[in-house]
Amino acid sequence: MKHRNLLRILLPVSLTLITAAAGFAADALPKDIPLKNAGFEDGLAGISVGNNFASQVSIVDSPVHGGNKAVKIDASEKSNMPFISNVANDLTGAATYQFSVWARVAPGSPAVQAAVKMENYNALGKNTSGAYGKVMLPADGAWKQVSVTEQVDADSTRSNLLFRVMGKGAVIFDDATFALTKEPPEVIVTSNQQMVITPNRSRRITYFLTFRQPWTDKNLPEITAALRPVGTQMDSSETTLMRAYVGRADNQKFTANITIPALAAGDYALDFGYYRDGKFLKTAEPAYLFTSVENRKPKNLTDKGTILFHGKPFFPIGMYHPGDNYKLLSENGFNAVQGNGSLDMGEFKDSLDKAQKYGLAVDVPLYGGGQVRKNLANSLEKIQKFADHPAILCWKIKDEPDIASNKDIALEVPGAYRALKAADPNHPIELTMAYDATLGFWKNFCDIVQIDRYPVRSATGPSDLTAVSSFSRNAKSVMEPWQNLTFDVQSGWTLDLGTQPTVPQARSMVYLALTSGAKGIFWYSMTEGSGWDLTKTPFWPHMKDINGEIKAISEPILSGENVPVQTSNLQVHVMGLKYQNKFYVFFTNPTTSDLDATFRISGLNKLNDGKFVNTAFTNSNEKVKVDHSVSGPNNINMKLKGLQSGTMVFDISGK
Repeated sequence: MKHRNLLRILLPVSLTLITAAAGFAADALPKDIPLKNAGFEDGLAGISVGNNFASQVSIVDSPVHGGNKAVKIDASEKSNMPFISNVANDLTGAATYQFSVWARVAPGSPAVQAAVKMENYNALGKNTSGAYGKVMLPADGAWKQVSVTEQVDADSTRSNLLFRVMGKGAVIFDDATFALTKEPPEVIVTSNQQMVITPNRSRRITYFLTFRQPWTDKNLPEITAALRPVGTQMDSSETTLMRAYVGRADNQKFTANITIPALAAGDYALDFGYYRDGKFLKTAEPAYLFTSVENRKPKNLTDKGTILFHGKPFFPIGMYHPGDNYKLLSENGFNAVQGNGSLDMGEFKDSLDKAQKYGLAVDVPLYGGGQVRKNLANSLEKIQKFADHPAILCWKIKDEPDIASNKDIALEVPGAYRALKAADPNHPIELTMAYDATLGFWKNFCDIVQIDRYPVRSATGPSDLTAVSSFSRNAKSVMEPWQNLTFDVQSGWTLDLGTQPTVPQARSMVYLALTSGAKGIFWYSMTEGSGWDLTKTPFWPHMKDINGEIKAISEPILSGENVPVQTSNLQVHVMGLKYQNKFYVFFTNPTTSDLDATFRISGLNKLNDGKFVNTAFTNSNEKVKVDHSVSGPNNINMKLKGLQSGTMVFDISGK
């Protein structure tokens, strides 16, 4: 039911309030918030230096922007993105802040990019959000201000403020400032900000709201919700106004229960507000509702999440940013690439033809120029013209839509997914995701869940490789059984090799992904605009062998039946699969320490002694003894070296 008269009453009052608030903000904001040692006059007091970067950070007395000292971060020998950080405490939730600092290249340094970042945390120490600001500093030494402005989350209490060098060069930073630039909105939606609902079916949803000003009246506030299609205004004829059933947690936190009517497929915004002293106070940002797609499993995915390519099970071994190296990649064990994102149909077709020539399946990026909605007509034309091209593996809507800098474009993804699904029900549609917290939302708008996590950040420092397995398990926990999980494994992307794993680290990350449910591996990356070229690094000569190992074990991973394997050492990751009357054990020790481990296998008949699957890293002549002398029929005792990984295979006795 439309409430046009109520809208006419509410909107003028609302606009009056907004105008008054804007006038207040102009007079009182921005408001500087003092930072400790903002000009580095006390050296590095109160400043944190990032891991392993101490040798690259120093205090200088010339040149300076103000005062007598400044800080220099030197990445002229190592382009490993070194950083230092200050901290701003006692943030007001949902307020907007700006972090700025003056920067210039150090004498003798080439032009280089400087960056600042706000990295926000709640009272429990959880990273809630973050955003970068970047400026290219000229080689002439001119001072430039580097700034980032961000609205922090409602529960944010502090922000780590990073100063960073993003290329090869040395930068001097001085005179940092931190300011409140916008007060928090009068009403904040603190949960269920993005919801997925079934189309054409009503649903009751509880929203949690926080008022900026305490509500002390014993009577509950009347909360109104305005439901409208995204892209329309509150005074649109398509807006529906609803009264919420209200509950009170305290004088600032309330629940609003809303019955959402049956909605056609589409994207919707929900604005909340309430009356106070004759004024209507509302959210600055709406909550969003996105309709799901029913019966969305594509033809080219099995019920267990295996990709079908030309009708056969396919394990992608792919490469990001392949450049023009299709032939070379094919010769080194790759069977897939991230494709050409050109909007030009001729160029796009040429890239598909070239991939087909070298036997490479193409993961097609549809977000040329970082756009989704603007590219949609072009994307649909590509599907119309090339969906039957033999090189097409899948269509990719967006890379990392959950990053704050992509917030507006991220809202375009659900609509694009619905349109692409309607255009091609056969090929899977993919998103790449980088954050655990948003997996449950974005899995509704893709068929291939591609995730990335790059734990190696220093050539010498410690790396917790299990970030790969924990992210993979978190993804699997929210995915549909038919969705495919593909992991982007780190192969490096910076010229100083600080982000390049060793071969044992890389193999361990592959096994961590596989033992946690991945059925596809991509590598990041082949080339970068910075001049990165994987083929010129120590890692490249081993790529063919690693890819060969993945191919050798991929068939049981795609088609095997899970058999539980327990391990006596929880630091070791293991998976068991039964396939064609053989039993495979995939394992990795992701630590640098030697470990003892016993694998206990139940649910199978007695296993004969086995062997390692023959790869460049394991020898099939090395036998694996099965111990039947202790409780349970099958036990495998192993002494694993640090970062040892591999696959064992056993014949299963009997039927």
